[in-house]
Amino acid sequence: MKRPMSRDELNLLIKTASEKDEDWIEDGKKRAARLDQIISSGVKMDILRMLKTLVDHKNSTETHKKLYACDERFFAAAGNMVAEELAYVLDIPKDKAINFVLGEMMGMAI
Repeated sequence: MKRPMSRDELNLLIKTASEKDEDWIEDGKKRAARLDQIISSGVKMDILRMLKTLVDHKNSTETHKKLYACDERFFAAAGNMVAEELAYVLDIPKDKAINFVLGEMMGMAI
């Protein structure tokens, strides 16, 4: 069984993931393939970067339209992949963990 990360490791992950955004892929099929690749890899930094990119994209649209279904599915699947460990490290409810971490990342964005 893998050891959960420490609070210091999480802070470093948030800082590092905030330093570079995942590029938005306009083509929905290519974006879906990239999202699947990120989920399959299980790399937390890539998952957090893409979650932040999805939120940034949603917030940047003029009317704040909903994301496409494939983007919403990724957001849910990826969020579930990392939420439990983040909640454990932060000692907060699982349903609050992703929003907390994304809020931290957005606050660090330059």
